[in-house]
Amino acid sequence: MVDLSPFIHALAVTIFIIAALTDYFDGVIARRFGAISDFGKLVDPLADKLLVMAALVMLLGQRDDLYGDPWVPPWMVFMVLAREMWVTGLRGVAAARGIVVAASSAGKVKNVMQMVAIVFLLAHFPKVTLLGFMLTFQVIGLYLLLTSILISYWGAYEYTVQVFRLVGILPEVPVAVVPLVVVPVVVGPVVVDPVVVAPEGATPQGETAKKSI
Repeated sequence: MVDLSPFIHALAVTIFIIAALTDYFDGVIARRFGAISDFGKLVDPLADKLLVMAALVMLLGQRDDLYGDPWVPPWMVFMVLAREMWVTGLRGVAAARGIVVAASSAGKVKNVMQMVAIVFLLAHFPKVTLLGFMLTFQVIGLYLLLTSILISYWGAYEYTVQVFRLVGILPEVPVAVVPLVVVPVVVGPVVVDPVVVAPEGATPQGETAKKSI
């Protein structure tokens, strides 16, 4: 365990917050000035992973003074690492075939939650009262990290399906062809042009014939 002085502890939290904010604003600036590239789509998620994993691995070395437990459970770090290795491998497979797949919305939500969770885990000691319960920042951080893990595995599933379809491992979702029925309409002695009728709830293909009365 590294015995942190209050100054070093506060400095570690501040440096991580600055790093997380720069990671966010570089994306904002890139979109603002149209500087988005395939290289950025590939490398930016990798930078996020390195930042998160570096912080989590360092937190494993910090131990609770009372019980000697690490500040973050090893199994959580393993779950995060396993997911990131899988997604990074998929991204590499797609890139080898000239396909660049940007991060999904679930991945972005996961990333934000992980960053916030790590800030709470690094702060560790402060306490707040929520719904009548006294909670340390560490406990709040662990719940946020667990939630981000659940979101990340759902996002990994979506990402896996998307990449597998793009590289041909899974078939594309077939587009249903709606059967059309041509029905002649009779109004009195006048026969109206045929009308295209589709089953209930479906949108017919082509334009519906106009009446010529």
